[in-house]
Amino acid sequence: MNRRLIYAVAATLMAVACTTEWDSGCVLFLLEEGEVTEHTKGTVRDYAELPHLDSLSLTIKDSSLKRIFNGGLSDWNPDTKMTPGDYSASVSYGDPSAEGPGAACFAGYADFTIKAGELTTAIVDVRLGNSIVKIETTETFRNYFPASCFTISTPLNPQGFIYDGTAVFVSGAFSVKGTVKSQNGTESALEEKAWRGEPSTCYTVKYDVTNAGGLAIHVSFDNTVQTVELGEISLN
Repeated sequence: MNRRLIYAVAATLMAVACTTEWDSGCVLFLLEEGEVTEHTKGTVRDYAELPHLDSLSLTIKDSSLKRIFNGGLSDWNPDTKMTPGDYSASVSYGDPSAEGPGAACFAGYADFTIKAGELTTAIVDVRLGNSIVKIETTETFRNYFPASCFTISTPLNPQGFIYDGTAVFVSGAFSVKGTVKSQNGTESALEEKAWRGEPSTCYTVKYDVTNAGGLAIHVSFDNTVQTVELGEISLN
């Protein structure tokens, strides 16, 4: 399921009095709302505060990759005269290597061409640059295991983040492991499972229990169900 990432762009929709000349042109940047691919309901706004326009960084390079501008998006003056030619722009926010609750990063790119005597509008598609991971348990699971604890780990943070109901942002590969406590207080460890996260994607790892043919935990992710046999765990 795809939903539009709600992003405030009103501040960029300013009236531009670009003094066009035949040997130069101007560019106005507009931010387009990127999409977040989700395997369950939810949006980025539910898990992290979206950056204000003033917090976004803008870098402009010409066709030779020479940096023309590097600063805040709000500092860019649309009246700036530019030599006709091909350019690229990148918009970013946050640290791509940062992980954990609230550690969202955003990035967007656009190529544009400046034409003499014209105002060019460059539309930058800004998207979530990392992945969102959350964990759910079914009512049946919670009935079997009144207490549980899950940890989301990554190569950058092998010690992991204890999941407390708040979604965790990761920059790529991640794994989930956990411990459960049965009704009589017996604790057991759940097998660690690993996946590869893609940018702009919200993943839900769901834990369920079945007792057909022997108690087992089912871990679902991306419509794929993995069965973990529990063996000697005592339930009551």
